[in-house]
Amino acid sequence: LMVFVQFKKEFIDIKRILAYSTISHMGLLISITPINTNLGLLALIYHIISHSLSKSLLFLMAGYLQITYHTRDLKELAGAGRKDKFAGIVLMVGLFSLGAFPGTTGFVSELLVFMAIFSSAVSFNLYIALGIILLVIFNSVLAFGGYLWLLKYLVFNEESETVKSVDSFLNKHTIIKYSVLELVVLILLLGLFPNVLIDYITHLLPIVK
Repeated sequence: LMVFVQFKKEFIDIKRILAYSTISHMGLLISITPINTNLGLLALIYHIISHSLSKSLLFLMAGYLQITYHTRDLKELAGAGRKDKFAGIVLMVGLFSLGAFPGTTGFVSELLVFMAIFSSAVSFNLYIALGIILLVIFNSVLAFGGYLWLLKYLVFNEESETVKSVDSFLNKHTIIKYSVLELVVLILLLGLFPNVLIDYITHLLPIVK
C-alpha cells in the first residue's frame, strides 16, 4: 500500500519503491515459514532464490539509472527504458518476475507458496485455507499493480527532459550489460524449466511429513 502513496509525492524514489516491494515478499516468506512440510520448505527456499534473482536485477538497474541520469526520482527517469531498449527489456523481466508473471521464476515460486499454504491450512479448516489464500492473492495483486505503475513510468511514458539530455552508456559497459543479462537468463530459465531447481532442492531436504 505504501508503494501507491509514493506515486503522489513530488519526489518518487525508485529504490524506496523496490524496498517496499521487498517488505511485501517478506510477508509471503513469513506466511510459509511455520509450514513444516517438504512442500513448505521447498516453497520457502525457492521463493528466497527467486526473489533474490529478481530484486538483485532491479536494484542493479536502479543503480545503473542513478549513475546514468544522476537521480533516483522516478519522474525524471520517465522513459529511460523506452530510450534504452535493452534496459527496458531487462526492467520488464525483473518486474514481471516480481509480479509472478507466467514464464518467470517468480510465477513458479508464488505458485509453490500458494500450494504450500493451502495444503497445510486445509488440514485444519477449508475456510481458513481459502481465507489465507485470498489474503496472499490480495497482497500479490496490490504488489503487481505497483510494478505495472513502475513499468509505466520507466518504459511506456514519454522521455523526460533529464533522460533526453543524457546518453545511455549501458551498451558501452560490457561488464554491467552481461551482469544483468545473466540474471535475466536465470529468471527465464527457472521460470520455463523449474524442475531443475525443484528437484535439486527436494533432494537436499530432510524427509518431513
